[in-house]
Amino acid sequence: MIKLFIRFYIGITLAVVAALTAGSIFLDSQYQQTLAQDHRMHSRAVNDLVNITLKQYPVEQWQTQLNLLQQKYPYQLTFIPLDKLTAEQRAQLQSKGIAITISTGLVSDDATLYYPVAGTDQVLRYIAKNATNPEYDWLFVASMLLLMLMLALAVYWLAKPVSRHINQLVSVSQKIGEGQLQVRADTRAPYPLNELAATMNDMARQIEQLLKQQEIMTGAVAHELRAPLANLRFALDMTHSLKDIEALQQHLSDMDQDIDDMGQLIDELLTYARLNSSPQPVTGEEIDILALLKTLQHKRNKLLPGIDIELLDKTPVKQNRGLTGSKSDITRALTNVLTNAQRYAQKQIRIEVSLAPPWCHITIDDDGKGIAPENRQDIFMPFKRLQSGKDQQTDITGKGYGLGLAIVEGIMQRHGGKVAVESSDLGGARFVLSFPYSSGADNN
Repeated sequence: MIKLFIRFYIGITLAVVAALTAGSIFLDSQYQQTLAQDHRMHSRAVNDLVNITLKQYPVEQWQTQLNLLQQKYPYQLTFIPLDKLTAEQRAQLQSKGIAITISTGLVSDDATLYYPVAGTDQVLRYIAKNATNPEYDWLFVASMLLLMLMLALAVYWLAKPVSRHINQLVSVSQKIGEGQLQVRADTRAPYPLNELAATMNDMARQIEQLLKQQEIMTGAVAHELRAPLANLRFALDMTHSLKDIEALQQHLSDMDQDIDDMGQLIDELLTYARLNSSPQPVTGEEIDILALLKTLQHKRNKLLPGIDIELLDKTPVKQNRGLTGSKSDITRALTNVLTNAQRYAQKQIRIEVSLAPPWCHITIDDDGKGIAPENRQDIFMPFKRLQSGKDQQTDITGKGYGLGLAIVEGIMQRHGGKVAVESSDLGGARFVLSFPYSSGADNN
C-alpha cells in the first residue's frame, strides 16, 4: 500500500507541477505586460514628485534627498550612469521616456524602471521588490502546502481500494497455486482489475473442470480396460487346456473382440486428448455439408436398415451451404451423433439442415426415449452414459464408452461452433449442431 501510494502521489504531483509550469509559461508574457503597465502608471506619479523635490536642491544634495524620499515610496531609488543601460533600454528611454524590466518568479515578481534625469547623463532607477502584494507571500506558501495535502488525501482515497483488490487477487492466486480451486476473485474491482479477476476465475474453473475430467477419465479408463484384459487373461489360460479346435477358435474370436474393444477405446481417448490439447479454432478445407450428410445417410441406412434416416434441406436454393474446417473432425462429430441416435431410436431419425446467419444448423432428431433436462449437460462429460440402448442396436453400432458426445463437443468448440440437446417432436432427443459459415450465393 505504501509503495503504491508513494508512486501515485509522485506521479500526480509531477503532473500538477507540469500543468502549472505550462500554464505559467503560456500566461507569463501577458502577465508581464499587465504588470509593466501598472508600474508605469504608479511610478510616473512618484517620479514627478521626486523631480519636483530634487529641483529645490543643488545637485550635490540630490543623493541625500533621494535617500530621504525612498522612505516614503515602495521603491529603491538610485542614480546610475546612462551608459550602464543596455541598448534596448536606452532605445525605450528615447522613444517612451521610460524603460521597464520585469522579472517574474515562483513566489515574487520584481519590476525595475528607469527615468531620465533632465540636464544630466544619469537616469533614476526605481526597483520594486516583490512587486505583487509582498504581504501575501505566506498565503502562497500555505496554499501550496494545502494543495499538496489535498493531493495526498485524494491519492490515498484512490490507491486504497486498488491496493485492497490487488492484495485480494494475490491471495486468490496463492490459494489457487496451493490447490484451493474453489476460491474466486472479487469481480467488483475497478477496470482493468475486474477483467483480471474474471480471467482468474475462468482459469480456476477450467483447471477445476480439467482435474475433475482427469479424475473421471483415470477411473473410467482403468474400469473399461480391466474387463477386456481379464477376459483376455481368462481366454489365454483356457487355450492351454482346450483340445477342441472349434472351442479354441471361439476363444480366439473372443480375444479378437476384446482387442478390438481396447483399440476402439484407445482411439477415442487419443481423439479426446487431441481436441483438449489444441482447442483453438482450425482452418481447413471447404466442405459441402449436404453432400457429406447424404454420404453418411446412405452408410448408416445400410448399417441398420430397420431405422429410417431422413434428410431434409431447408436452405435457400442459391445459398452457399459450404463450411470451412477439418472434414475428418466434422465427419467424426456427425457420425458420433448419428450413432448415438441409432442406438436409442425406435424406427425413425430425421436430419435437417437450415441457415440462420451467421449459423448453419444441423438438427438430428430420433424417436427414442429422449434425454431428461437435468441430464442434458452431463451427457457431454467423458465416460458419462445414462442408459443402455437395445442389444441389437448396440451390437451393430458398436460398444459405447461415453466419449462420443464429449468428442462432439470438443470438435464443435474447435470449429467455433456449439452443440445443444433439446426435446424432439418425434418423441426422443434432438441434437442441434451449429457451425459458423459465410453466407453468399452459390455460383454452381
